[in-house]
Amino acid sequence: MHDQLLEIRIEPLGEALTLGWRTAGAASLAAPALRRACRCAACERARRDGREAPIGEQIRITRVTPMGSNAINIGFSDGHDHGIYPFAYLDLLSRPGSA
Repeated sequence: MHDQLLEIRIEPLGEALTLGWRTAGAASLAAPALRRACRCAACERARRDGREAPIGEQIRITRVTPMGSNAINIGFSDGHDHGIYPFAYLDLLSRPGSA
């Protein structure tokens, strides 16, 4: 079971997403790492086909939209906005060595 997410904040300039967890405290996920971790159908297919587009370190988070009560959608500066990030997945990504 994942930790309860209490806060979601886009850092200045969109360089990272800070997550406030009930028991684990705060974690920061860099925009490039989140973009690479996208699990939308197009990104999953590109990875399977070996044609992943390079994600530069200059990528930024432009928006976060709630998706029900347990996920968010993240928009990125490259126009990509198809991925849904469940809180359980964000919890996993925020653990050391995961993102």
